[in-house]
Amino acid sequence: MPVTPIQRLKAALCDRTSGGSLPEVAAFARANGINGRIANRASRGIEINASDYLRLCAALGLCPVTGGPTEPKALGPLDWRLVGLKVCVTLIGSPGDKHMPMRKAAKSWRIALAALARMKSGQPVSIDNLLKLCRGLGVHPHMFIQRRPPPPMFHGEQSVEQKSNEGRAA
Repeated sequence: MPVTPIQRLKAALCDRTSGGSLPEVAAFARANGINGRIANRASRGIEINASDYLRLCAALGLCPVTGGPTEPKALGPLDWRLVGLKVCVTLIGSPGDKHMPMRKAAKSWRIALAALARMKSGQPVSIDNLLKLCRGLGVHPHMFIQRRPPPPMFHGEQSVEQKSNEGRAA
């Protein structure tokens, strides 16, 4: 019985393809907008980044937390800034609440202090640490998926008028 997230993903990829055949795994990944090399690493049980892990699980219909079946879907990348904001809000608390010291939070969530500091600053961490954080906060990791790109600054039809300074004294 697989116990780590990467072992669960490896087993699911082996079930979906002919025993984890590298060309089939790569083709499956590319069909779902995921780098084939990354998927091949996962099919061999090698750690991959958290964003690719969640995207592969979603494409396979594998719950990233429990390992149970879910509805297959396409996901965007993880937004590590959202992870950082959630950690900061949890550590600082709402107005009038006492804040939670980082050492205490790291110990209660069973995360290394350095990993918690990375998450707080919006930097990527391993899927194991992200899942521990989600368990500690009581949220699903899909909460941190980028929903859509930020809106553009200008509409495509708009143009910025430039004025020249020709003939003017400085």
